Amino acid sequence: MKLLELVGVKKFYDADIEDVLKSMGTHEELGRGTFGVTLKHGTKPEVVKFWITDSSYDDFINYVLAHPYKHFPKLLSKPKMLSAFFLRTKDFPEKVRYVKMEVLQRIKGRIDADVINDIFYGLRDDCASKKDVDEYIGRYLTEPNMTFNKKYLDRLNEMVPNVPEFCHAMFDMLHHVLKGKNELDIHDENIMLRANGEIVITDPVYNTRDMAKADEIKTAFYDLKKDSERAVKGKTPGTGPK
Repeated sequence: MKLLELVGVKKFYDADIEDVLKSMGTHEELGRGTFGVTLKHGTKPEVVKFWITDSSYDDFINYVLAHPYKHFPKLLSKPKMLSAFFLRTKDFPEKVRYVKMEVLQRIKGRIDADVINDIFYGLRDDCASKKDVDEYIGRYLTEPNMTFNKKYLDRLNEMVPNVPEFCHAMFDMLHHVLKGKNELDIHDENIMLRANGEIVITDPVYNTRDMAKADEIKTAFYDLKKDSERAVKGKTPGTGPK
């Protein structure tokens, strides 16, 4: 990366972001969202997550750095900045953040997402203290009930060996990151699995203020290569290094 930063302006002035990422040894896109993309990092057992204009993900990653936990992603580097010295359209931000983390698998079925989804919304809506979390666990996650039937609870215990510990850890995380304009965002693309079957919460919140900017940065990751090619042809304003 130091070498890229030194020669980046000269080497990548006419390149789009995909070329830059490939030069870093990243390839094979594994997933993407409004403001981010996850790429496999060469032959190494790690991925690289790139994101822009996502303050809620910054909050989550900072929390994970300070509070590592087995149901959070295992980070293999601290978050870094990739200067946008490559070809980009006028609305693309000047900085792209990235972090290396472990390789994870997608969850297996709808029930997995539903179980974890219900727990997160229960922790958010029904719990204001650790005592509330204990009561929530006793009421809903100990014996089959109207909300969590036996099938749900059996699957939960397969994914989460220690349910009380998991609930308290997630409650503490939500207490720290659900602030300001951050909102809960749990669904099947933000819940992953390790090879041993343990779930990993990868991106549980979004920021409403950032989402309002989505149209302004609509080229980011989704259509950036196409728009960069258009910029080269003079059809879309593009900028080089600043």
